[in-house]
Amino acid sequence: IDDGDTLGTIYPMDMFVGTNQLTSNSTWLVYPNPSKDFITIQTPLEKSQAEYKIYNLNGILLKEGRINQNESRISIKELPEGMYFIELNINGELTTKKWIKN
Repeated sequence: IDDGDTLGTIYPMDMFVGTNQLTSNSTWLVYPNPSKDFITIQTPLEKSQAEYKIYNLNGILLKEGRINQNESRISIKELPEGMYFIELNINGELTTKKWIKN
């Protein structure tokens, strides 16, 4: 984008979101948002095993791991302040949420 004093790049959302989306019955939360030292991922009890990936706005993978509880805490102390995407894979179904570290 070049709009006077603004210059940047727009990335398509499918770069961050898979084609198999979670259904509305499979909702999950990431909080607090904004966050400082950690984020908590809360998933439905029956979907308690998942993989997560954290990306920056450029789509670079910064952190990944597994969660095996319906509420898991992930340290983000090493990440600089900014906006991030977290992708959650539950049984091959992908969905992405954004959050801010301050």
